[in-house]
Amino acid sequence: TRKHSVIVETQLGKKRDVHEIIFDTLEDSKRFQNVISRQHTLEQERVDAKMMAAVGNDKIRMDETITFLVEVVSARDLPVSDIHKGASDPFVTCFFDGKEVHRTNYISNTLDPIWTIKTGSLFLLSLDVKQLFGSEGLLCVVSDFDKFASSDRLGAITVQSKTLYDAKGERVEYKLGPPPGKMNDVEGFLALRVRRATDSDEKFMSELRRKKTSTAHFKVLPNTHPVFDTLSKGGASNIKSLITRRYRTAKS
Repeated sequence: TRKHSVIVETQLGKKRDVHEIIFDTLEDSKRFQNVISRQHTLEQERVDAKMMAAVGNDKIRMDETITFLVEVVSARDLPVSDIHKGASDPFVTCFFDGKEVHRTNYISNTLDPIWTIKTGSLFLLSLDVKQLFGSEGLLCVVSDFDKFASSDRLGAITVQSKTLYDAKGERVEYKLGPPPGKMNDVEGFLALRVRRATDSDEKFMSELRRKKTSTAHFKVLPNTHPVFDTLSKGGASNIKSLITRRYRTAKS
């Protein structure tokens, strides 16, 4: 506030606007501030009610912070984006609360992609419980990579907050729905694994990130982003062995 004016900042996604509203009197300015304050309180009440509806009767610590290990496993029966090839170049982008939290590499010329550690299948997502249950969940969008234009969105899924909270690492396949902003029916399925990350998981992912930032440990594969060339030794061997087995199976 400044004398008779109120400065209002709004943000939707990455778009941010600032406006100054000038009122005739200080009383008008204060009435406007009261309306905004009341709406802020009502919005918080709506968030709290939504969170309690999602939690149900479960006893959940609202001060808890959880780190999830999320694996983008595979997709199948995806729509054809390039009619000349009869296939697509799919990749997956994951969002939480409107912010991008992960993006896989794309897999060339397929409608049944399988992602591995070398193509960005794994990521960590750290959230406090109130943030988790106050959200719509984890949004995963499958898109077709286009080097020279914007990528076509093939479909999307949303993993609800309670589903994330209860996940034990099982492979779950979700039917793709229309991506945000579209209403048409889409084909295909996307499979994910989600569970609570262990200390070994976090150590492994930290080492992976560290080596990804070192060009000495990189090579560039055709039609992919730079990827980690050699797996770190020791620590989180259960993750490495699992991913290595899956990668060899996919290659064979």
